[in-house]
Order: sequence, then structure tokens, then C-alpha cells
Amino acid sequence: MLHAGFAKVDITPPMNVWLSGYAARTSPAIGIHDELHACALVMSDGERKAAVVSLDLIGLDFELVDTTRALVSDWVGIDNDALLLNCSHTHSGPSVSSLRAMGDVNKAYVQLLPMKIATAVKLASEQMRPAKVLLGICEGAVGMNRRERKPNGSIQLGKNPEGVIDPNVYVLRFDGEDGKTLGLVMHHAAHPVVLGPSNLLVSADYPGVAVRAVESVLGGNVTAMFLQGCCGNINALRERQTFDECEMVGIAFAGAVLRAFAFAQEIKPLPLLSKRQMLQLPLTPPPMEEVERTLDVYSKELNEARQAGNEAKERIASAMLSWAEKAKESLASGCEQRMQPFDVTILRLGEIAIVGLSGEVFIEYALNIRKASPFKETLVLGYTNGCIGYVPTESAFSEGGYEVDTAYKYYGTFMLSPKCEQIILSEVKTMLDELAH
Repeated sequence: MLHAGFAKVDITPPMNVWLSGYAARTSPAIGIHDELHACALVMSDGERKAAVVSLDLIGLDFELVDTTRALVSDWVGIDNDALLLNCSHTHSGPSVSSLRAMGDVNKAYVQLLPMKIATAVKLASEQMRPAKVLLGICEGAVGMNRRERKPNGSIQLGKNPEGVIDPNVYVLRFDGEDGKTLGLVMHHAAHPVVLGPSNLLVSADYPGVAVRAVESVLGGNVTAMFLQGCCGNINALRERQTFDECEMVGIAFAGAVLRAFAFAQEIKPLPLLSKRQMLQLPLTPPPMEEVERTLDVYSKELNEARQAGNEAKERIASAMLSWAEKAKESLASGCEQRMQPFDVTILRLGEIAIVGLSGEVFIEYALNIRKASPFKETLVLGYTNGCIGYVPTESAFSEGGYEVDTAYKYYGTFMLSPKCEQIILSEVKTMLDELAH
């Protein structure tokens, strides 16, 4: 029989950290609106363990993931291929990796993170007890495709009501032998950006609201955790970007979660298996002419921003110049990076598969993976075991837009190749098929 346990640890940062997610922010956090958490689910079939951890953070780099894996393995005995570290991608949490113009990293805070995450996993392992698993699905989208096509044909961040989304909310419910719920996993795909760049208070955004609401309604020490999906091109619905609006979106999401919870049906939770691959995705170095043009354009923008006293534009221009200088150096030396590591980790929970992808993956990946999967249901997570930046579909490259043309310059040096979609889908399908047999 499957055994499962939940635990939660506070990972709220200290005062005055920089928040990550918006280049337009010009100062550190001034306070804490709501706490951030690491919430762990540990499962065992009696022989091996697996863990899923939700983190109210923007994303992790591979170094932090590896450090955490080593601690979890040492403290709890969970193999590297059986651990999923999923970030909600809140844009009101601390900077934990070096992204251009996204705020300085508090090194002391980051050094403590692996121990706090491993502590959550250890506590959850100590709470394990026999459990049955139920799956619930219902419609309840709180996001919209954000790749808006303008009259001139260009793609900009905005609203695309006709764009692809996954309207469903997914719930995995774990009940003890006495019929009481131990905890639940809620899964959806929508950027936690209800709060905007003007917000300087630490917050888990709408997922935090939803978690608190669900736990309050269910009571009885039930632990709820949120797993972010492939929301690279999906934003949470927002207009005013206030805390009141954040509360509204979170409560709406919680309502859908509770409906899925109420109608959940029992599934077979065994066998408990896992598989991990570190893919090598091809990169596309830009032409030197483009890099030189970027240097010229943003040198002028930087000077204009400084003269106007526009600190937000100054930070963005500085980030683009930093990227261009690094790209020029790499191209001139002939030592440019040609491949990007990409972590794919999959857990099999009987009839269910949970796929973890290490990037800001477009929603189409989740829909295609789910459609091709041999399992009864497949949850596809982004921002898991690392975050390399945006992973668009092949068709998005010809359309352009922020996720294709700009975002990678904050993350690294070169953009992924359009070939990456087929590589990822093919490898994930192979891994799922192997786990199913």
C-alpha cells in the first residue's frame, strides 16, 4: 500500500531582499504581505521513496537543485531521479538566481534554502502513513493566453482570449485509512503576476491565497500544495494588479480546487517509479550584426534614461547591454555555448504520471504530452528542478514576441533553437512509455 506524508516549512526571506520577476522594479522589498513556504509530499511503496516539493519562489538554478538533491538523498534516502522541486514562479518572491536586472541575490538566504527544503522533505517523510489517492479534475481557468497579436502582426505581452490554454484544475487528494484527508496537490498553469512591478511586498501571489483558502475550508490539519504548470505563455487574469484583485483570483481558483476535490475518484497509486534525463538542447547564436545593433540602441537608451532620471528604463537598458557585451565576447572568441542542459524528471504514481520540466514552458507542451501519454492522467509541470528560461513552441519562433526575442537576454546569452520542441516531446514520450511498461 502507498504511504504518504505532508509537511510545510516557512521560507519567507528577510527584510529588504530584492524581489524577482520584473526588471522595472527599482528598489528592494519594503515588507512582507504573506509568508512563503516549501511544502513537501513524500510517498513510499515500502521499498523506495519519492518526493514532490512546492516552493513559493520564482525559480531555481541547477546548482541550487543539485545541492538540495544531495541533502534530501542524505537525510531522507530519496534518489535524485525521484525528487521534483516545483516553483510557483511568483513575481513577488526573493531573487534566488542571477537574472539580469532582476535584483541582487541575498546569498545568506540562498545558502539556507537547500536545508529548509530538505527539512520539509524530512518532516513529510516522518509523517507518512497509509493513504489512498483520488484524482479530481474540473474547469476553472484563472489565466489567459498572453501572446496578443497587434494590427501590424507583431506579438506583444497582452491578452489573447482565443489563444490556447488548459482550462482545467487538477487535484490529487490523499486520504488516510480513517477516511480523513491528509493533504492535496492542486495543479494549474497561470503566471502568478496578479501583483505587478509596483508591489514591493513579499507575497506568494494568487497560489498563496488559494492554498490558505483551501486549508481554511477543509480544516483538520489538511495540507494543500500548489504545483505550477507550463504557463510560459499564460498569465493570471488581472486588471488593477492589487492585493484585493489577487485575493479574488486566488479565491476563484480555490473554488475550482474544492469542486475537483469533492468529486475526486480513487485511482491505483502503485507502482511508484521515476525516471530522469538531462537533455542537451541546441542553442542559436545571434548574428554579430544583431549584437552590435543592440549595443548601439541600448547605449543610447541608457544615456537617455539616465538624463531623464528613469531608473526602471536604466535597469532594462543596462541588462540588454550586459547581454550584448557577453554575446559579443562569446561570438568573437568562437567559444559560444552551443547546447543548453534541460532537466526532465517524471514520477509514476500508478495510473498517474507527473512530468517535471525545467523551464518556462509554453502550455502547448503540456497539452501535447498529456495527449500522447499512456497514463490515465498526466500532470505536466514547468519550473521544476531548475529553470533555463522560456521554452516556446516551434511555431512561436516565427511569430516572435517577448518570450522568443527578449526574455533569454535576462536569463543567459543565447536563445534555444526551434528544434527543441520536437526533441523535448520525443524524449518525454519515450520516458513515459518506458515507465508505463
